[in-house]
Parts: sequence; C-alpha cells; structure tokens
Amino acid sequence: MVGCALPNVMQCLIKYDPGMVKAFASLAKSAGVADWKDAENPAASKLLKAVQDLQKKIEFPTNLSD
Repeated sequence: MVGCALPNVMQCLIKYDPGMVKAFASLAKSAGVADWKDAENPAASKLLKAVQDLQKKIEFPTNLSD
C-alpha cells in the first residue's frame, strides 16, 4: 500500500517542500539517475521518474484496486 502512494507523495513533496527537493536531488545524483550538474528540481523529478519506471518494470500495483 505504501508503494502505491509513493509517487504521489513524492510529487507533492517536490512541489511544496524545498528541503525534500534537495534530499531527492541528492538521492537521484547518488543513485546515478541524475547528473551531478543537474539543478535540484530536475534531479528530484528524475528520481520520481525512476521510481515510476521501476514500478512499471516490476508490474507493481499503482493503485489500491490492483
């Protein structure tokens, strides 16, 4: 259930919490899904996309009815 909500929560945090944008950007850069030269918002968005792509790849349920 938590995994289903993760992308939505990340989107909200990226939109409204600058501290989390910084944290997500650092994670994205450390994980190699963003370049170290990327600005924080684009890097954080790349982390979100990586999570969404992983969910699709492993056919993880993306909503509660699944």
